Amino acid sequence: VEDSPMSRDVPRALDLRAGFLLELGRDEQARETLERIVLEYEDYVMVDGVRDRLAELRAPREDVQEGEVP
Repeated sequence: VEDSPMSRDVPRALDLRAGFLLELGRDEQARETLERIVLEYEDYVMVDGVRDRLAELRAPREDVQEGEVP
């Protein structure tokens, strides 16, 4: 990604990276990666899905009770 930032494959690579980060429980890093895609690669064919995933990360979790750590 850093070697070829203008490659058309960069947003897909970042999307995959965000998915792996989510699987590892690294939600903050995944959120930052998804935000980067939305800001820098708005023509990415899957940007709508990226926006949806980003919205899910930003939304409060309903299954967590007040005072509980998610």
